[in-house]
Amino acid sequence: MFENIRVPEEFKKSITTVLSAGRLSHAVIIEGADADITFAAAKEIAAYLQCTSTQRPCRVCANCLKCDSESHPDIHFIKRKSGAAVIKVDEIRELKKLATVLPNDSEKSIFIIALMLK
Repeated sequence: MFENIRVPEEFKKSITTVLSAGRLSHAVIIEGADADITFAAAKEIAAYLQCTSTQRPCRVCANCLKCDSESHPDIHFIKRKSGAAVIKVDEIRELKKLATVLPNDSEKSIFIIALMLK
């Protein structure tokens, strides 16, 4: 996990331990100096959670492929629109509506809110 992402070893170790024990909290904040790396780490965690293989994330199952292409129906990406200073209130309202819908392809829905992407 995190083979192609430059995350700190301490983060990698702690999140891997929590995931393998099945004890991930309902909400996680990932903060870092590089928004692209933190977003990639969030996608990696989402792929791990939705993967159907025993070696997670496998990168070849349907859930992993959908996660990588940001097209998984149960992984919702909320990003600041290009040129916008903030995420709009209507986008958060839409997220709240999506949170009430049962997952389609997997057991859980995942919401990734990317605040600092360019």
